[in-house]
Amino acid sequence: MESLKNFVRYSWYSSPKVRTNIINDLIESFKTNQADDLSDPALKVLAHTIGQLIPLYTTTESRILLSTLLDEVIRKYKERILKLIINAFDVQSRAICKVHPHRNARFQADYGLIYMSKIIVAINGITIEEETDKLILLIFSRFTSTLLADSSTSFGLKLANKRLNSLFKQVPTLAEHWVTLLKSISEHDLAHLGLISSLLYRFKTKEPTLYEQVKSIGIDSYSKLILGTRTKPYETALKPCNEILSSIDIETFKTKVYPILNRSLLRNPEIIIEAVPSLLSNLQFDLSYTANELAKLLAPPLISKTESLEASALASFRALARQISNGETAISIVQYLFNILNGTESSVNKLSVISQRENVLSAIGTLSRSPSTNIAQDDILKLFEKYFYPIIQQEVHEGLICHMLQQMSSWCSRLTNVNQTLTDFFKKGLEQKNSTAITRAAYLQCMLVTYKEDSLTSLIPLHSTLMASYERGLNQSTLINCVHEALLAALIMINIAQMSSSYDSKLTSLWSSLNDSKRQIFTTDKFQREINPAGARTFFQFYEQLHGTLHIQEMIPYTRTFIYLILHSSYEIRKQAYDIIRRLVNNLRSSETDISLALLNGLNSYLDHFPISNESSTTDETNQQIKLTTVSKSFEETILCLAKSMRMQDENTKQILSIRALLVCCLSSILLLTDEKLWLKFLYLIFDKQYKEIENYFNNNINSLVQICTTNQRLTKDQISAIGLLCSTKPNLFLKSFLQIAYQRLEVDRYLLVDKRSYEIMKTPSGQLYDKSVMETILKHEVKETGNIKRESKNYSYKEQMAARELEKEIAAKQKKTAEPQLTKKQQEMLQHQLDQEQTIRDSVKKIDEDAKNVFEVLINIVKSTQEQFIPYLGELVSHIWPALQSPVAFSYAKDLYITLVPIVFMNDKDTFGYAIAYLAVRLNCDPSTIHQQIDKRWLQENLSSAVERLLQRLYDNTQQAKTFNQLSIARLDYCLPLFKNIVSHPKSTNEWATSILNICREYFSSVSTSDPDNHPSLLPRRDLIRLFLDINAVSKSVQVQNDASEMLEKLCELCCTYESDDDIRVLLENLQSPIPSVRESCILSLKKLVNQLHTSHPILEADIARRLLITCEDSEEHVKNIAIELWPQTKLSIKSENVKDFLKDIVHRNYFVREPATHALPKLLENTYPQLVPFILSDLFDIYTKNNKVSYNDVCVYMK
Repeated sequence: MESLKNFVRYSWYSSPKVRTNIINDLIESFKTNQADDLSDPALKVLAHTIGQLIPLYTTTESRILLSTLLDEVIRKYKERILKLIINAFDVQSRAICKVHPHRNARFQADYGLIYMSKIIVAINGITIEEETDKLILLIFSRFTSTLLADSSTSFGLKLANKRLNSLFKQVPTLAEHWVTLLKSISEHDLAHLGLISSLLYRFKTKEPTLYEQVKSIGIDSYSKLILGTRTKPYETALKPCNEILSSIDIETFKTKVYPILNRSLLRNPEIIIEAVPSLLSNLQFDLSYTANELAKLLAPPLISKTESLEASALASFRALARQISNGETAISIVQYLFNILNGTESSVNKLSVISQRENVLSAIGTLSRSPSTNIAQDDILKLFEKYFYPIIQQEVHEGLICHMLQQMSSWCSRLTNVNQTLTDFFKKGLEQKNSTAITRAAYLQCMLVTYKEDSLTSLIPLHSTLMASYERGLNQSTLINCVHEALLAALIMINIAQMSSSYDSKLTSLWSSLNDSKRQIFTTDKFQREINPAGARTFFQFYEQLHGTLHIQEMIPYTRTFIYLILHSSYEIRKQAYDIIRRLVNNLRSSETDISLALLNGLNSYLDHFPISNESSTTDETNQQIKLTTVSKSFEETILCLAKSMRMQDENTKQILSIRALLVCCLSSILLLTDEKLWLKFLYLIFDKQYKEIENYFNNNINSLVQICTTNQRLTKDQISAIGLLCSTKPNLFLKSFLQIAYQRLEVDRYLLVDKRSYEIMKTPSGQLYDKSVMETILKHEVKETGNIKRESKNYSYKEQMAARELEKEIAAKQKKTAEPQLTKKQQEMLQHQLDQEQTIRDSVKKIDEDAKNVFEVLINIVKSTQEQFIPYLGELVSHIWPALQSPVAFSYAKDLYITLVPIVFMNDKDTFGYAIAYLAVRLNCDPSTIHQQIDKRWLQENLSSAVERLLQRLYDNTQQAKTFNQLSIARLDYCLPLFKNIVSHPKSTNEWATSILNICREYFSSVSTSDPDNHPSLLPRRDLIRLFLDINAVSKSVQVQNDASEMLEKLCELCCTYESDDDIRVLLENLQSPIPSVRESCILSLKKLVNQLHTSHPILEADIARRLLITCEDSEEHVKNIAIELWPQTKLSIKSENVKDFLKDIVHRNYFVREPATHALPKLLENTYPQLVPFILSDLFDIYTKNNKVSYNDVCVYMK
C-alpha cells in the first residue's frame, strides 16, 4: 500500500507540510476502505512507527494529526492492531520512564498521556485481555510518573489531573475499574506510584471512598517498593510519591511505615536513605515521640564516609528537625550528637576524619530550626557552656572552628537574652594569639547574629577589640579575609552606635575612614570580585545601616559595590538585598527619589563598565555564559524590585524614575540577556498594574521621553534601543516624532560631498599611504650622491665613476628586493606631508561616516521594531534615503535600510523575489564600481536587461495575484517607485519596459478606494508618480506609450483631486516648460482635472499658475494651446498688476518653447488689461537688453509695436 509506505518513509523528519499530506492520505485511505488487505506484518510496522513518533511530534498540529490517525486505525482494525500499538507505546514509555528528568521528557510524557487517552477512549466497549488491560495501566502510569518527576509537584499534579479529568469524562467507569485493577495486581511497578499519587490528588475531595482504597494501595506499595526494597529505586521514582506520603496519618505510620523504615535503615541504609528526606518532610504530624529513635537510626549513615549517604542523612536530619515540636526532644538529640562528636556514644564508632565531625556539627545546627517554641533560653546557654565552648576552644583546625561557630550561630539566633559568659567567650576568641582572620570573622559573624537591639550595648566593653579587627583590615586591605573581618567589625560597631548615642562619639576614626576615598576598603574592585557569599550578605546589612547614619557624605561608591554584589550573587543571597531595597525606599520617605535614582545610577554605572569587566573575567566560554545569565537574571530582578517598591509613591516621582529607567533597561537588553521589554514590565509594576495609569503616563510624557532619547547629536546604543521600544509600543505617539528627528539629522547633501577617493582614503588604515603613485614620485626625487666623486681623477674619469656608482646601486637593489627603500630626509618630509593630508581627509570623512551610520541605525531600528505599523511612513522614508545611495560613504547604510524594508513590503512572499526587486533598484541607481564592491555577487550575475524584463513581468503577475486575493497594498508601489524611475531613465530603456510599468500602476489605481485604509487615495505617492509618468512621456518615442502615460497621469489627478498638495501642482507647472509637446499636453490635461484645486491659499503659487496657464494659451503646439484656452476661463484666475513683471523671467528663459509663447502672452495681457504698465515693462526690457543682452532687438521692437 503506497500511502503506508510513504508514511513509514517520510513521517519522521519531513517538513510539517509533507507530514500533514502523508498522514491525511493515510487517514483517507482507511476511511475509503483502501487498506483492507494490510497484513499483520504491515500492521506491526504501522504500530511501531506510530509509537516512535511520540517524541518527534510536539506541535499542536502534528499531535492532532497523530491522534486522528490513532482513532482511525483502532476504529478500522480494532483487536488486530490494538495489542501491537500498545506494545509500541510500552517500548516508548519504558524508554523515558527511567531517564534523568528533563524538559523534553516531560513533553514526551504529556503527549504520551494524550495518545494513551485516545487509545483508551477508542477501545472503550471492546473486550480485551486482562494482561493487556494491566499493560495499558502500566504505560499510563509510566507517563504519569515521568510527568511528575520532571515538574514541580503542584504543576505536575495539576497537569496530570487535567489529563485524568478529560479521560474520566469520556469513560466514566474507568476510575473504579482502575482501582479494582490496582487491587488485583500482586506485584506493583514503581511507575504505579505516580498514577496512585495522581488518583489520590483527584479523589481527595471528590471521591472519599475511592480515596481510602487508593490510599491503602499507595501506602502498601510505597512501603514495599521504596522502603522495603533490596535494590535501590531509580532516581525518578521518588518525587512522584509525595501525594502518597502526604496521605499517611500517624497510626498508619506507626503500624505500616515505621517498622519497615526501621528495619531497612538498620539492614541496608544505603539503599533507602535517599527516600527518607522526602518521607519525613511530607508527613503531616509531629514526630517528637519517635525522633530520638530516628536520630539513632540516621546517625550511622551521617558518619559513613560515603558522600551521597552522608548528604541524604543530613537532609533527613533537616527534615526531622522541622517535624519536632517538643523542645526537650530536640535538646536530647543535640546532646546525643555531641556525645558522638566527643566519642562518648558507645553505639556509634568514634569519628576518624574531619568530614564526619562536620556532618555531625551540621546535624546539630539543623536542629536549631525546630518549630518548637518551648526550648528554654537556659537550656541553650547550658548547651553552649557544656559543649560548644570547650570544643571550640580546644579545636585547632581552622575549618572546624569556623564550622562549629556557624552551627553555634544557628542556636544563637534563638536567644533573646545573653549572659556575660557568652560575651567573654567571644572576647577570648577574638583576642587569641593563634586566631586567624578567618576564625575571627566566624566569631564576629556569630556575634552579629547573637546580639540584637538592647543586648548590643553589652558589647561596648569590646570596643577596642572590634576596632582592632577593623584597623587590621585597613592596614592589610589586600587580604580579603582581613577585609571581611573588618566589615563585620564595622557593622557591629555601627549597630551599637544606633542603640547608644554615647558610643557614637567613639567612632570618629571609623567615620573618617569610611568617608575617605583613599582609605575605603569595602568599595574596591578586589573586594567586589573576591568577597565570599557570607561577606556579601554582611555588606548588604552594612549598606542598609549606612543609610541610617548621618556620617556618610558620599554613598555612590557603596551603592556601586551594593549593585555589583547583587548582580553576582545567587538568588538565596540577593533576595536579602531585595528586602533591603524595599525597606530603604519605603522607610526613608524624605529622600526616596534620591535612593531610587542612586540605585538606578548604580545599575547604569555597572552597565557602562560591563564590557571591561567581562573581558577581564575567565576566558572559559561556559563559565562566561553562566556568569552572563546570572547577571542578567539578577539585573532584571533588581530593577523590578525597585519598581515594586516605588508603586506607593506619588505620580511625579514615578514619572521621573520611569523616564530614567528607560535607558538603563534598554542598555541592559544590549549588553546582557535581559528581556527587551524589561522597561514595560517596570512600568507595569511601578504603576501597580493599572493600565489606565500607564496610558496616561505615555500621553503626558511624550516630549520628555522623546527628549531623553535624542539628547545627544550622535545617539548611543541604549537611546537607539529605547527609540525602537517606544515606537513598537506606542507607534501612534512616537513614530512620527522620531522619524522627523531622524530625517533632520539625515544630511544627504553632506554625504554627497564625499567623493570616491576620499571614501577610499578613509577605508585605508591610518599610517598607510593610499595614493601609491605619490610614493613613486617621492622615490624619483633623489638627491645625487656625488660627494666623493671628483671631476678630475688620476685613475678614473667622472663618467666612469658615475657608472660604477650606478652599478653598486643595482647590485644593492638586487640584494635587497624585499627591503623597504631607504628614504632621505627630504623624501621623508614629502611622505609625511602626504600622510598628513590623507589623515586630514580621513578624519573628516570618518566623522561624516559615523554620523551617517548613527542615523541609519536609528532608522533601521525603527523599521525592525514596528514592522507592519511602519507601512504608512514607508514612501516618505524611501524618498529621503534614496539620494544617499549616490554617496560612497552612505551607500552601504542606505542599501541595508532599503533591503530591511523587503519583509514588510513583500509580507506573503517566501522566496527571494522581494530582495531581487530591491537589489535591481540599487543596481540601476548606483555607480557600477560601488555596486561590485559592496553587493553580493549572486545579485549581479544576471544580465541587467534580462533582469529588468523578468522582474517587471514577475512584478506584474504578483500584483495581479495580490489584487485577486485583496492583498494589494500601496506600500509596495511606494517601494518600487525608485526601480521604475531608474528603469525609465536607463539608456537601454524600451517601450515594453515603460508599458509594463504603466500596467503595474494601472492595477494599483484600480484597487484605490476611500473605504480601504491600506489603499486610500491619500496614500498614493502623487508627486513621484507625476514625475514618473511625465518621464515616460518624455523618454518614449511611441505615441501609444505617451498616450498611456498621459492617461495614467490624468487618472492619478482624478483619484487624488482632493488630496493634491501645492508641491504636486508645482511639478505640473514646471513640466509645462518642457520642450516636448506631449509632456506639455499631458500636464495641461492633468491641470484640467485639478481645476478646483488651482485656487490655493498661497498667493505666490496662485500667481505662478495663472501666469503659466496664460503663457500656455500661446503655446506653439496648437492642441496644447486650445486646451489651455479652454481651461483658462474655468479656473477663474487673473493676473494681478504686481505679478505682470514675472513674465519677464519667461521672456529671457533659455528654452525657446517657454520664451516664444511668453513674448506673445505678455503684449496681449498689457493691451487688454494693463495698458498703463506698457512704459514700465518697456523700460525693464531695455534694461535687460542693455545690461545682459538677453533679449534680442527684434523682441523689443515687437513690444514697441
